[in-house]
Amino acid sequence: MIPFFGPIIPAAYNVCPASWGLLITVINNIISLLITLGLVLVAPIMIAYSGYLYVVSPVDPAGKSKARGILLHTIIGIIVMFAGWLIVDAVMAVIYNPSAVGGTWSSLITSGGIDPCLKQAASLINLNQTNLSVSGISANGSAVYISGKSGALCGNTACSPASLQAAGLAPAQANAMSCIAMTESTGNTNTPSSSTGACGTFQITRGNWNTASFHQSPCSTATPCNDPTCNLQTAQIMFSKSGYQPWTGICKNVNGCGVVAYGQPWNAGARACVNQYDPGNLKD
Repeated sequence: MIPFFGPIIPAAYNVCPASWGLLITVINNIISLLITLGLVLVAPIMIAYSGYLYVVSPVDPAGKSKARGILLHTIIGIIVMFAGWLIVDAVMAVIYNPSAVGGTWSSLITSGGIDPCLKQAASLINLNQTNLSVSGISANGSAVYISGKSGALCGNTACSPASLQAAGLAPAQANAMSCIAMTESTGNTNTPSSSTGACGTFQITRGNWNTASFHQSPCSTATPCNDPTCNLQTAQIMFSKSGYQPWTGICKNVNGCGVVAYGQPWNAGARACVNQYDPGNLKD
């Protein structure tokens, strides 16, 4: 989080009316920006000014004393500001998620799990949604619609577009993956293992979850697969290696792939998500 130069309002939510969740995110970003400005702008200017006073006051005890005072106070200010943030960040990380020792609060909390956008009456029903399935998800091959939502973007921090962009995905990729999470688990972080052994928000298969290279500290293969932060992390790492394929691939086993028949997609809804939000990047 440090240094932080923006944007103050995450790009994924710069056109929606802010809710309390987005306000929390903006406040955190403002604090990070102020600390960054103090470290990279104010402190260097004050250090340079104290050096200037030393140069122009080579034999003036009062001038040299003033320069020493400015330099000392600047250094103390940097230490207090940086140490205070690190201490609060570490303590809050443990309070927020005791299993995340070694992590940081800023990497664990964004909007506090609250939808950053206020729902608008006009967006509660998508005019294009037809023939909704029992689960409320309908894919027509080119678009996905969720009953009661505009489009199919996940609204919690485990799979929101903002969280996915913060993890390194481009806006179109973040929207597509957020939509995919809705087709996989309807955005429920505690979705249990399916008949194929998949688990969590992005329904990561057990084989992928047990792959050490798909985790970064503080997450590991020993972490519960429905841990929202770690499930998102693994999904991002898998995406960086294989793109959408783990969710949108076609079964190529002549004997079938569990519940999926030969030649059929793992998740037709996921393919529709990519077609809708990141067209042209769907690969088998």
